[in-house]
Amino acid sequence: MDEINEYEKIIEDLENKIKNLKEELEKNKKIKDEIYDKYLKLKNIFDKNNEYNKLLDELKIILLEINLKLKDIDDIKKRLYNLELKYDMIKKEIDEIRKELLKSIW
Repeated sequence: MDEINEYEKIIEDLENKIKNLKEELEKNKKIKDEIYDKYLKLKNIFDKNNEYNKLLDELKIILLEINLKLKDIDDIKKRLYNLELKYDMIKKEIDEIRKELLKSIW
């Protein structure tokens, strides 16, 4: 009888260990799920960050292109200003020649 009691105790201990292991397994599954959720959130953040960085790079390129266009516009403005100055000088010269011609005719 003692032997049966001892086996029953061993069986009870084993059942308790199995129960404890199952509880531990459930806790670990929950922890794993929580960790996985956090991983997914972080991955999403990094993915968005990569997208954000790509957009920033594209914006930088666009800004560089705009700056080049603005520089071109500034160059054109300078040339136009120089042409206007030349035009004014030529106009003055023509006016002076006209005056001289008019004087010589009179």
